Amino acid sequence: MITYKIMYNDKRLEIIPARYMKGNRIALQAYDGAEPYAVLTVNLPEFDDLINDRYIFMDENNCPGITAALKEACLIEPTGLDAPSGFCKYPVVLWRG
Repeated sequence: MITYKIMYNDKRLEIIPARYMKGNRIALQAYDGAEPYAVLTVNLPEFDDLINDRYIFMDENNCPGITAALKEACLIEPTGLDAPSGFCKYPVVLWRG
């Protein structure tokens, strides 16, 4: 299993990529040591036909600043686009990990 380390909110987190069951898009789970910290992405299958599965939707609503932390670690490339869902917008990024 490939894992990545980042700094976020003064914590050293381990990022473990996985795949969502629906759509097979990349999901990012963060751990603080052995404890789950947060799921950093959301699955928006309504966009599956528009963009390929290397593009992911960052959950800035629950993890403010996570896009910047992953960019600093060279794991993602922001696109400047947002995907709307309900009352939220999710930054669309290209996974580089």
